[in-house]
Amino acid sequence: MDGRQLWYVVANGTEYTLYSMGYKDPASHGANESMLKGGAGGSTPSFSTTAGNYTKWTVSKVESNYRLLNAVSGTSYSALTASSANNNISIVNAANANNYANWRFEKIETSTFNNYWGGSYVINGRRVQKGEKVHIRIDLTTSGPESVYWDNVLTYNDFTVALQWNGLSENIQIHMNNSTIPSGVTPFVVEIIGERYTNDGKHFGITLGKGSDGEVLPPNENDNPRNLHSGGQDWYGVQITLYLNSLKPLSTAKKRSIILHELGHALKLAHTTENSATLEVVNDPRGGYSDFNRVCSIMNYEEDDGNDLYCYSPTWHDMINLRNKWG
Repeated sequence: MDGRQLWYVVANGTEYTLYSMGYKDPASHGANESMLKGGAGGSTPSFSTTAGNYTKWTVSKVESNYRLLNAVSGTSYSALTASSANNNISIVNAANANNYANWRFEKIETSTFNNYWGGSYVINGRRVQKGEKVHIRIDLTTSGPESVYWDNVLTYNDFTVALQWNGLSENIQIHMNNSTIPSGVTPFVVEIIGERYTNDGKHFGITLGKGSDGEVLPPNENDNPRNLHSGGQDWYGVQITLYLNSLKPLSTAKKRSIILHELGHALKLAHTTENSATLEVVNDPRGGYSDFNRVCSIMNYEEDDGNDLYCYSPTWHDMINLRNKWG
C-alpha cells in the first residue's frame, strides 16, 4: 500500500470528489490537486485539476464490501470499471456493469498520518500544547555575510510563499512581520539566513531547531547526515539556512518550493520517507503508505525528483500531517 492507492475523499451531499494522493498535476507540479475525472469527454477516465460534474462521483452499494462508482457527467458511460484482460481502467454504461465495476475500499483514518516530528515549540518558557494557536514570525537576514539577498538569488516575494502554509491548520498562522501579529501575542520566530559556499547541486537548505539558550540544537544521535534536524526535541526557535549558490541556477518555482519545504520542517513536518524522530504509527497491516516518496508532498526529497512526485506547494498529505501535529 502506498500513495498510488490512496485517495482523499471529499463529500458534497451525495456526491464525492476523489483526490489522488499518489499523483500530481504535472503542469503545476502539484500546486493543483489531481481529481479522478469521469467520462466527460469519452469512456476513458483521467485526472483533472478543474472541478466540475465530471470530477464528482456517486457511490452505491453493490454488496456488503463492494461499491459502484458512477461519474456525475451527464453521459450513459459513467461506471468506473477495470478490464478482465489487462490493467486498463475505463468507464462503461452502468446498466452493463459487471464484477469488474465493483470496488472495495479500505478506510484509513487520517489520524494515522504521522510524517511529523515529536517535540513542540516553547514560547515565553511555556510549551505549546496541541490545539493551541501559534503565531509564527519569519525573520529574514537581509544584510551582512548571511544575507538571504546575496547576489540577487532570492527576493522578498520568493519568501512570501510562506503564507501558503496559512489556512491548512486553524492553529498555525505565519506572519512576514510584526504588523499582522495580534497585540500582546509573542510569536515563535523562524530565522532564515543565507549561506554562499555550498554548491553541490543536491543540497539546498537545512532547518535546525534552537534550544533555550538561543543556539542551534545538535542533531539526534540516530539521525543520518541528511536529517540533521533535532526533530524530536522541543524548540525555542528555528534557524533555516538556504544554500544560495546551490539555489542560484534553479527556476523561481523550484526555489520557492525549497523555501516551502524548509518551512515545512520548521513546522515540524518530516520527509515522507522518514521514520527517525517521527511518531510511530503502524498503519494497520498495510505498512508505510509513504514508502519511497509514494505520496505527493512538498516534503518529498528534492533529490528524488525523478519519481515525479516532488511538488511545488503543500498538498492534502501535508495538510493532514500539519493538522495531526498541531490540531
